[in-house]
Amino acid sequence: MKKYFFTLGQAHTHELPNGDEWNYRGIVQVNAKTENQARELIVAMFGLKWSTSYTEETITMEHYPRGVVYTFWYDAFVKKSTEPVKSVGF
Repeated sequence: MKKYFFTLGQAHTHELPNGDEWNYRGIVQVNAKTENQARELIVAMFGLKWSTSYTEETITMEHYPRGVVYTFWYDAFVKKSTEPVKSVGF
């Protein structure tokens, strides 16, 4: 797995699964085999309202004082999105 990093523009904010806010001062990390997989996850979670994607070689952390605010794993995302729906008895 490689690490990919995603940033937001100043006008964008998103709520993360843990309830924290993701804004332009923080980065979301996606662990995936390819950048396309990482982008697929980000678009599925947040739509097209994000700014830029980076690799470990291209990210400059000094511009993001909050650092990595959340980490997603592509394999867990795919597993969760393809699990069959369990019926509940009423």
